[in-house]
Amino acid sequence: MFSLNGCIHMILDTLANRIFWLAPLSHRGFSADSLLIEIAPSIVDRHPLWSHSIEAIIIILALHFFFKKRTTGKETGKPLSSGNSGHGRQ
Repeated sequence: MFSLNGCIHMILDTLANRIFWLAPLSHRGFSADSLLIEIAPSIVDRHPLWSHSIEAIIIILALHFFFKKRTTGKETGKPLSSGNSGHGRQ
């Protein structure tokens, strides 16, 4: 799980920053911003803070799912009682 979070973090950082994905082998950085400037410069001209908008959408979605889970139901795990623990059986 820790490695997956690290990969997701690097992918999201690629949107706004230059990341050296092949650092020991190649010192060529990659960023989605430079790619977007080459493909569609008009989008970057009209929306210079597009990467901040993506980050804001991620935060809003995370808050939405957090509050949705909090209001729709309780946790699925049930606490163990002394009757379910198996102690005292003969």
